[in-house]
Amino acid sequence: MEKRLNKVLVLLAFFFGLVGGASPVAGPAYAQLVPNPSFETYSACPTSSSGSGQLAYATGWTSPTLSSSDYYNTCGNAAMGVPLNAVGYQTPHGPGHGYAGLYVYCQDPIECANMGPDYREYLESALTSPLVAGHTYQVTFYVSLAENSGQSSDGMGAYFSHGAVGSTSRTVLNYSPQIHNPNGMLMTDTSNWIPVSGSFVAAGGEDHITIGNFKNNASTLYGHTVRYDPGIHDEATTWSYYYVDDIVISDVTGTLKVCKVAGNGVTVGTMFNFDISPFGSAASTLSVPAGPPPGGSCAVGPGFPFGTVVGVAEEKPGGSASTGWVTAISASPAARLLGSNLNQNSWQTTQGSATVNIGPGVTEVTFTNTNPNVRPGPVSPPATNVNGGYLEVCKVGLGYLGRIHAMSSFTVSGVSGTISVAAGSCSAPLNVTPGNVVITELPPMSNFWWTVAPGCCATFPADRQVSHDDANRTSTVLVTAGDISTETIAYITNMSPVPGPRPGSQPVAVAKKP
Repeated sequence: MEKRLNKVLVLLAFFFGLVGGASPVAGPAYAQLVPNPSFETYSACPTSSSGSGQLAYATGWTSPTLSSSDYYNTCGNAAMGVPLNAVGYQTPHGPGHGYAGLYVYCQDPIECANMGPDYREYLESALTSPLVAGHTYQVTFYVSLAENSGQSSDGMGAYFSHGAVGSTSRTVLNYSPQIHNPNGMLMTDTSNWIPVSGSFVAAGGEDHITIGNFKNNASTLYGHTVRYDPGIHDEATTWSYYYVDDIVISDVTGTLKVCKVAGNGVTVGTMFNFDISPFGSAASTLSVPAGPPPGGSCAVGPGFPFGTVVGVAEEKPGGSASTGWVTAISASPAARLLGSNLNQNSWQTTQGSATVNIGPGVTEVTFTNTNPNVRPGPVSPPATNVNGGYLEVCKVGLGYLGRIHAMSSFTVSGVSGTISVAAGSCSAPLNVTPGNVVITELPPMSNFWWTVAPGCCATFPADRQVSHDDANRTSTVLVTAGDISTETIAYITNMSPVPGPRPGSQPVAVAKKP
C-alpha cells in the first residue's frame, strides 16, 4: 500500500535496536513452473513502496489489483533493503538476495477506511507451462510476519487460474484458492519462515498463480502482536504484513505404462485388456496389443500421485489357447514392483497381476505370455541400457484413422531398421543416446489417405519436444540420460480428413478398432 516513508527512519531505528541477525534457512530446490520463484531476478533495485509499488521490478511478478505489493532486495535502499527494511528484519529463505511483501489484513476502522474496505495486496506470476488435467501438484511457499505488524492473520493462499486475474479495485479478490493456510491457524512467527503448503488436482490449463488473502475481513482471523496500539491509527500497528519467498510447484503425478510381450506361440498384435486398480478406487481398463520380444508393445495409462499403490491385472481372453499363459511379470524401475502373481488357474477371470508403487516419471509394468503347446524358438537377449537413455514412440489416430488398427512405420536416428507402431499403441522402449533424436514417419501405404495432423507432435514430459516438420514428417525430441522412468515418450498424431480411400486408389477393407 502507500506507506508513509517519512516514518522509515524511525522504524529502522526501532528494529536496529530490537532485532538481531537471523541465520538463513536452507530451502528446497526451486520449481521450474514458477519462472522467478525466489525473486532473485530483477530489472531494477527497489527504492519505494509508494504509488503502485515496485513488485514488477522482480521479473515476471505483478500486482493484479491497484494495490501496491512490494519487492525487497539487498540492492535496495534503506526502506526496501534486505535484511533490514521499513517493515521489519528478515533474511531470504535459503540462499538469495530478495523476497516480496504484501498486506493481507487490516481491522482498524480509521486506517482501513483510508484505503477502502477489505484492502488486500497480491502477488501474481505466469507459469512456465500450463498445469495438466488430472495431475496432482504439490505447492509450497514460505511466509514470515513482518515485525512492524500490529496484527497476525490466518489469511494466506495461492490461486491457480486460466489467464491472469485482475481487478480495478484494492479490495479482496473473490476466488477460492486451491492452496491455503488452515482457517484459524494464525501465522505469528517473525523470526522464521513458515511454509504454506498443500496439494490439489489440476483441472487443466491453469497458467497463472496468485498469492494473498482471498477471505474478507469478516472471515479472517487476526491476533494482536506486541506492536499493536489501539490508540495509534496507522499502518505500523494496525495491519498484517507478510514477507513471501520461494514458491515451489511440483507435479507429483507419475505415469503408469503397461507393456505386452508376445512370447513363444503368441501372435504379435493380439489385443490384451488390463484392469488398472488404484488402491481404494474403481478400476479402469487399458488395452495393449502384444508386441515382439524382448520389449513388446506398450500403452500409456493414467497418471497417479507419487506413492499410489496400483494393481494391474491381465484379463483372461475368452476361449483361445493362442493367447497363452502369463509366464513373466517385471517392472521398471524394478524397486516399484511390490508383488506379482501369475494366476495360472482356469477358474479365475484374470491370468496375471502385479502391484506397483507409482513414482516420478514413468512406472512400466511388462507382462509376457507364452503358449506351452508350441515349441520354443530362439530367445532374444534382454535389453540393456548400453546407450544411456530411452525413447518410446506412440501413435495417435484421428478421424477415420482413429477407428482402425492402421500401422505406421518410423525410423529413429541412432536406431537401426524401422519401428512399426499401430494406431492407439506405443513401441517398446528404444535404447538411444541422450540428446536430440529425430523421428521420421515413413510414407503410408498408397491406398490409404492420411496426413500428419496439425500440431502433430508432443512429448511426455512436455518440455522435451524440440521441433517438428509436418511437411517432411519428422519430430525432433530430447532424450535425457537415465532408466525407463526418465524416458521420453513421443506422440505422433495422424488424421484422415474423410472416411474413405485416397482419391484415385482402390477401396480396401479395413478392420474396425474394437
